[in-house]
Amino acid sequence: MNEETKLVKAILSALKYDRAVLALRINSGMRVGSRAFRGAPAGTSDIMASVAGRFCALEVKVGKGKLSPIQEAFMAQVRATGGFGCGVWSVDEAMAAVARCKAGGAE
Repeated sequence: MNEETKLVKAILSALKYDRAVLALRINSGMRVGSRAFRGAPAGTSDIMASVAGRFCALEVKVGKGKLSPIQEAFMAQVRATGGFGCGVWSVDEAMAAVARCKAGGAE
């Protein structure tokens, strides 16, 4: 399991204790042996959630990772439709992002 996957799992574990949050891991695809399977469209955030009834997208990164242009475009679409979206690099950042989402922020 890579570091980003570990962080996604840790964030989801922390979020499950907030009764105002329903968060799900979103996979854009996976490889099993020699076969590749497509999931969500490219650029889709790692975690999507309903936060007190509001759409929230979190793109999880580790180390010096940064959002790709297609991930930035997805975040812009989320924000343009009234949702919340941002990149997070730790559990603490994810929890702070959810708090900003609850408060009505866009990112």
